[in-house]
Amino acid sequence: MVDENDIDNDEIDMDSWIKENMPGKLSPENVPAKFRHLITQAEKWGISDDVAREEVISRATNDDLEELIDQVGKYYGVFDEWLAGMESYGPSFSREYIVFTCLRFAVDDAGICLERRKAALR
Repeated sequence: MVDENDIDNDEIDMDSWIKENMPGKLSPENVPAKFRHLITQAEKWGISDDVAREEVISRATNDDLEELIDQVGKYYGVFDEWLAGMESYGPSFSREYIVFTCLRFAVDDAGICLERRKAALR
């Protein structure tokens, strides 16, 4: 993995950076059963690198962002059963735990992005 502190932002090939930071396939057995139906969303949006995640969100359509918020946002508080539960004490975290944590960030980022877009139209 590339340390983002070693990169001159002017030289980043953003598409490559995004591709490098996509979560890839998750193992359902490492995700609580009640959240397994969200794995596809997590694989798409649960990007751990903030810059890559924000870029993916900024490129998404309003419909895609609204779908993310609608499908995942309703579980936001329920995620705490897992993400703030015993596994949160570490010392190590499953890849799935990290990706679903980042999926929560993506829901927040999507909401901010939509609000900014709406404000720009006023």
